[in-house]
Amino acid sequence: MELQQQVVNLELSKRMKDLGFKQESLFWWQPLNYGDPYLASGLRDRRFDSSISSYTVAELGELLPVEISKAQSKHQYYLEIVKEEEGKWYIRYRNTVDSFMNLGFEAETEADARAKMLCYLKENNLL
Repeated sequence: MELQQQVVNLELSKRMKDLGFKQESLFWWQPLNYGDPYLASGLRDRRFDSSISSYTVAELGELLPVEISKAQSKHQYYLEIVKEEEGKWYIRYRNTVDSFMNLGFEAETEADARAKMLCYLKENNLL
């Protein structure tokens, strides 16, 4: 499996940074030279203030709550992660009482699906 499949893509990494997620991860997106594209790196080069955390699947798993509660509902919603037959990843919080799935995101990689969910949870004060 390639590294890019195990870490959050650059666009979602930027979004997570903008939402205030701590910039502490094993890998980083950082410019190699002024104007060059970003590259995932195991060591953060402290010379670049523009470095952005690129969380791994495992790091994202530590950030995701196993269950959440919504203020307008008395039900708990439990985390479920599924790899679909087409190879896409789907992450959702499922209500076990009526099986209603009201929070769900799909992505090409598990890391990106998890990142999308974390962004939603943060934006909606569910973390």
